Amino acid sequence: DTAKGAAVVKAFNATNSRVMSGPIQVTGGPVTVPIAGADDKARAKVARLATAIGFDVLDMGGPEALKLVEHLGRIYVAYA
Repeated sequence: DTAKGAAVVKAFNATNSRVMSGPIQVTGGPVTVPIAGADDKARAKVARLATAIGFDVLDMGGPEALKLVEHLGRIYVAYA
């Protein structure tokens, strides 16, 4: 089943839980989280959340960017 009215935003998969706990404190500088999703309002909400917890945000756009965000996560896991 699907969740009626739900919006999907891909975010935070290009980082890990330690960095999420305090991006600047852990890395010593700003950390950018890429986000993507079809719903503009949902992306804006996720962007506000990410900013509130200390991330810079790179809004990569709509559904065409979802796979790009996924690839960034794979690069992070391979080289982090």
